[in-house]
Amino acid sequence: MSLSARHKTRSSIPLQISGGHFTPTALPKHTVIANRCRTDRVLGRGAVATVYSAWDISLKRWVAVKVSNLEHFGILAQDGVRLQASCQHPNLMPLYDAGSDFLLHCAFLVMPLYPGGDLAQMLNRYGIMPFSLALRCTDQLCEALTFLQLRRNAIHGAIKPANIFLTDSGSALLMDFNVYGVLVRAILGERAGARLDREHRSWRR
Repeated sequence: MSLSARHKTRSSIPLQISGGHFTPTALPKHTVIANRCRTDRVLGRGAVATVYSAWDISLKRWVAVKVSNLEHFGILAQDGVRLQASCQHPNLMPLYDAGSDFLLHCAFLVMPLYPGGDLAQMLNRYGIMPFSLALRCTDQLCEALTFLQLRRNAIHGAIKPANIFLTDSGSALLMDFNVYGVLVRAILGERAGARLDREHRSWRR
């Protein structure tokens, strides 16, 4: 993220669901989340969450914090968060921390604050990418997807320009992987989510 842009006993991170749609949280500047991070400014808003630049109070560094609402009913299963945290790959967005702040009614993910922006922003701002850069980014993203499937038996489930981060140095990182499958499992149950995963893999073949 960037300053310029952007088994039954499972514990869960709730999200707000309003009329069947997820609503992102809006927090004032300088809000302290779970005594860990102090928000600075909004980097981007999506259908599920709002991303802020924030100051890590304990480690004294700038980070990106993705915040989702706790209100009403809904869950984002912790296994999805653990999956992201376990994926150490140069082309997958790292996860520093995750948790909930019940006083603020929000759940949060803490990630690095990289200079750059997501592909959607870059295309809107600069137009079509040079072929050499597009080819290099595609190769990096394929490496990340291969890692997910072969090393973690996981799929991304939401590949789109807004979920591809481009750093100023030209590296491409996949963000928000497997969100779709995690949300399906949370709402419809593990069996339905597993079935959709199998169908997705069959389609890819």
